Amino acid sequence: MGALALVVPVLALAAADGGYFAESWGWATLAYLWLVALALITRAHVRLGRLDLALLGSVSALAMLTLVSVVWSSSPSQTPLEAQRALLYVAAIGGVLLLTRPSSVCTLLGGLTAGITIVCAWGLVDRLFPDGTPVSDAVGATRLAEPLGYWNALGLFSAMGSLLAYGVALQARTAFGRGAAAAAMVVLLPTLYFTFGRAAWLALLLGAGGALLLVSARRRLVTALVVLGSPPVAAVLLSSRLDALSASSPSADAAAEQGRFLAAALLGLALIAALAAAVILPRAHVKAASVRLPHTRLAAVLGVVGVVVAGAVVLGNPVRVVDRGYESFDKRPSPVRGDLRARLLTLSGSGRVDAWRVAWNDYRENPLLGSGAGSFEQYWLEHRPTSVNFRDAHSLYLETLAELGPLGLAFLGGAVAAVVVAALRVRRNPLAACGFGAVVCYLAHAGVDWDWEMPAVTIAALICGASLVVLSRGEEGSEAGWRLRAGGVGLTVALGAAAVVGLVGNGALATSITDLGAGDYRSAEREALRASRWAPWSAEPWYMLGEARLAMGEPLRARRAFRMATERDPRNWVVWAELARVSEGRDQRQALARAFVLNPRAGIPNGRRDDGEGQ
Repeated sequence: MGALALVVPVLALAAADGGYFAESWGWATLAYLWLVALALITRAHVRLGRLDLALLGSVSALAMLTLVSVVWSSSPSQTPLEAQRALLYVAAIGGVLLLTRPSSVCTLLGGLTAGITIVCAWGLVDRLFPDGTPVSDAVGATRLAEPLGYWNALGLFSAMGSLLAYGVALQARTAFGRGAAAAAMVVLLPTLYFTFGRAAWLALLLGAGGALLLVSARRRLVTALVVLGSPPVAAVLLSSRLDALSASSPSADAAAEQGRFLAAALLGLALIAALAAAVILPRAHVKAASVRLPHTRLAAVLGVVGVVVAGAVVLGNPVRVVDRGYESFDKRPSPVRGDLRARLLTLSGSGRVDAWRVAWNDYRENPLLGSGAGSFEQYWLEHRPTSVNFRDAHSLYLETLAELGPLGLAFLGGAVAAVVVAALRVRRNPLAACGFGAVVCYLAHAGVDWDWEMPAVTIAALICGASLVVLSRGEEGSEAGWRLRAGGVGLTVALGAAAVVGLVGNGALATSITDLGAGDYRSAEREALRASRWAPWSAEPWYMLGEARLAMGEPLRARRAFRMATERDPRNWVVWAELARVSEGRDQRQALARAFVLNPRAGIPNGRRDDGEGQ
């Protein structure tokens, strides 16, 4: 039960827009810290091996560097928020390492698979029953995004769950467990399809390749793929044939009719997958064990070479193909209209190359320590080549390098290295191989998107990685004495206090935003003042305070609030623009000039502002 408790915050974060907004980090951190404290106090044996310490130490060092970077950060108001999210990841890893035994890893990963499946099934309802739960996200052109709120994150979530489901089907000891895992695939892959994302499919292939290359029991993995692969593949193919469910502006009646048909078909395919896993898979494993498959590594390499050669014959000169692909990726396409299936055949990076170039330039200007955690958005606004806004660099590695320098990237690499070494130690375990595949899937996708900012997805990957470390530890590792336990509990309490500060401050700020939108300006003012006391470093509470006072017709008091916001975050163009709104004469001209310097493409002097989001 302790291992399954680690999955509950993931489900809660997924329901809270994937944990993207800061108000969800505090309670999730407290939940994991509570589990850590319980493990330190109540467990008879607490062991931590070298890889445990390497993983936990690397992520903790990254979190500490994130916090310390406030000293030199160009956006000091944002840095504490980044540290709060990093603390959540540290707490999650600590919970897995302290609360999970090698014997309970299968339970943990099985529970995580079930949780991911529940989240994806929840989102799939938006597509299958659009008349009951209509998709309201116009920005995503009805791409499946809920409940995480971002289609690419949901696609990655389902891809990771698919790899875990295969592993659970291989490792489960009961027919029910194998059947449930196989049936989950019929939910997970159609969910991935209806996000109409391309990177998640590529990440899924890379994760599957990583699992196949790692595991020594390769025949079991291939056998499971043969036996279990047909129903989920059929589900995706059937989904792709339903025009109304793939349209950006579908007819309500046609979409409802096709949704009901697909729901019935998925139920049938799930039943077939469950029966195949429960009845056929064990017998297939017995027969496969008697078949000799020599040189499988060589065969895999030759297969890849064959695909490359075949592609060269079909597509032409490989160099020209790469050049055309890069040119297409480097362009930002017009929004897809009509049939969403068309975007699956495009190679456009949606402006990511611009973000990567700017992040690299940011690093070149700050090659030692970076520009500080959370500073990329402001640097982008100052140097962006287009009017599109990116809050993140759409690459975990480039953004870490730009904001925290080579040291931050080294800490991130240390955590990855610990997981890889652990995976190599437990390569005989098919579930461990699939768990490693899920980690590879996340790492690949995080290179082209902002998955680090989606805690539900990131914690799922961290659980997989930490589980591999637990499996590799076995019964090794030093036993923690009472002094070490007492120190750990004390540190947990201190971190919990920090989480409470973030929880109250972020919660008050979120309430202020909600109240302002609802027209309750007095309450918005009151909550903004409360947030300013709990987060005195942040400019956001003062910005919201100014907005509330401006809405109440108090420009002088609003000006004071906006001035306080500029003092806390002098590189935030929005607060300078708002200060200009409530100022006159020379003060107004100076505020406008400052806002224009910080965001030259906003067109502020002409009264225009571009708040478009390129995410």
